[in-house]
Amino acid sequence: LIFFIVTPIIISALVKPTTDPVLSSKSLNSDYKFEISISKINIKDNSATVTITPRLEGNYGEPTKNGSLTFKDVELLVDSYQGSGKFSAQVGQVIGRQEFKVLLKGNSWRYPFDNYLAGIGLLDSKFENQALSLKEVKEYLPGFRANSNTIPNYREDLYPKNSSKDEQIISDLNKGIAQIEWRVMRLPGDIYAAILLAILMIISAGASLSVTRAVWNGKRPPSINALAWLAAFLFAMFQIRASLPGTPPSGTLFDLIIFYPILIVLLAEMAAVVYLWIKRDDWDLKNVPKI
Repeated sequence: LIFFIVTPIIISALVKPTTDPVLSSKSLNSDYKFEISISKINIKDNSATVTITPRLEGNYGEPTKNGSLTFKDVELLVDSYQGSGKFSAQVGQVIGRQEFKVLLKGNSWRYPFDNYLAGIGLLDSKFENQALSLKEVKEYLPGFRANSNTIPNYREDLYPKNSSKDEQIISDLNKGIAQIEWRVMRLPGDIYAAILLAILMIISAGASLSVTRAVWNGKRPPSINALAWLAAFLFAMFQIRASLPGTPPSGTLFDLIIFYPILIVLLAEMAAVVYLWIKRDDWDLKNVPKI
């Protein structure tokens, strides 16, 4: 019991979302600053929501509580499949965060060990020899954690020879270009909860199998009570399935290995108990005539 209680606490405390070092606040010394984050995950729509918040300083603007007051025209072209496709503002505007939807690549079939990949590209169309400074802000993603990673925009032969990945990315940012991708995975706590529910389903199926075996061997009577008990287990499986974290779609690996086989076993047990109950010839013991 101590192991099952302490383990998820330790794992949840140690496993946290990570940020690419280039997306730290001290990666570039530039007044042309933006905060970027992945704020929403929608598995059913295969989409993720990325938010961009301006934090302009110096000659570019002045930061406010929720955005920035612009001193120059701002326009970032955003590679997204939903939204305006650009982050823009004119001189003298107060502009806040904007949301852009990007494609979420992955396969939910491996639930609860499924993972996904989302990415976005940025290009400063009004580049004025000022580096593009990006800082990632972690936001709460219910049931998920996102690890960011910046990637070079061009082929390796277009960069200086023997340059490292970080040097290539800094070179892109100095040109007003950025490519960011996130690896999205389920939180260890949700994985642990799904495993516990799977164990509960297996134990329930084992208990019902023991009862059915006792009825079959004649140690217990094939009564309506036994049939109702098995039916209660059957409907309880659907409630447990609905309680899985993240409400996974039907047909996942969890269903194929755990849920569907247990349903088949319970249905077979109910059919066996019904068959044995029908074969009973002592169902009307109270009305047996006295000899």
